[in-house]
Amino acid sequence: MTAKKKGIVFIILPAVLIVLVVIAAVLIPPFLRMQNDTLVTELFVIENEKIPAAFDGFTLALVTDLHSKEFGPSNEQLILAIQQANPDAVLVGGDTLKANDKTDSGQVFLSLCKNLTKEYPVYVVYGNHEQRRYDLSNIDFTYQREIEAAGAKVIAGQKVPIIRAGETINLYGLNLPYIFYMRPREQSLLRSFFPSDERYFKVDIQKVLGEPESGEFNILLTHNPIKFAAYADWGADLVLSGHEHGGIIRLPFYGGLLTRYASTGDMVRYDAGLFTKGSSQMIVSRGLGSAAVPYRIFNKPELVTVTLKAKQ
Repeated sequence: MTAKKKGIVFIILPAVLIVLVVIAAVLIPPFLRMQNDTLVTELFVIENEKIPAAFDGFTLALVTDLHSKEFGPSNEQLILAIQQANPDAVLVGGDTLKANDKTDSGQVFLSLCKNLTKEYPVYVVYGNHEQRRYDLSNIDFTYQREIEAAGAKVIAGQKVPIIRAGETINLYGLNLPYIFYMRPREQSLLRSFFPSDERYFKVDIQKVLGEPESGEFNILLTHNPIKFAAYADWGADLVLSGHEHGGIIRLPFYGGLLTRYASTGDMVRYDAGLFTKGSSQMIVSRGLGSAAVPYRIFNKPELVTVTLKAKQ
């Protein structure tokens, strides 16, 4: 290459790089806003022989991982999406606020609750952010009182029979111990402080919720999908969960890139969508908001609706 050509390259290359940087600076922020703010609705139909005829067409809306995100003023876009789904009940799968934002007292979610409970029964379980904000015993009665004052019901550790035309399905709520949200090193540290306190290390679903109702359709609402095998063994017919934010960045033919629990014992990444184990099914929502990583790439916020279908 001659000196003249080298000089041209040295001039053109920086110019090209500058142009690329300018294009990226112009295009990337709107792309990220679109990815974070464009709400989509994902529809699932669950067919099961245990679903009574009276519940054929019964629809649930799953709202999870809101993290105080607002879709329009007072969350009007999210409320409209729920209204368009016309659910029979709204289930909230936890992480309603951001634990690392000390100014976030959950007011966005409480305002949403007040609007939703005018039209629908709303049932709530906690995620790791509610737990981390307060303490490892998983309970903050002040926040719970505020949620229930807004008209919703916190159902962790409870069974809620839903009755229609004399037939019943059951909704159960479960908060996993906080240790199941920790990294291995954090788990080891906690065990060193509380070596014999099983509250933090063991999930005994039967002890918390009792036996599931035999012969009836049993739905388990819980934030963390990681224990799907345990949920299925307990007897959940349908598990509704979230937590993974869809893996934050989603790639074609792969799924969530940043799933925090890539290995769950059976090597399944419970990042988003429908999973099956035996006769149990689990739907994992990609969620609505963001937390530690403030962006979602090819992974738009998601409202999940689940319609039950009686198997003929």
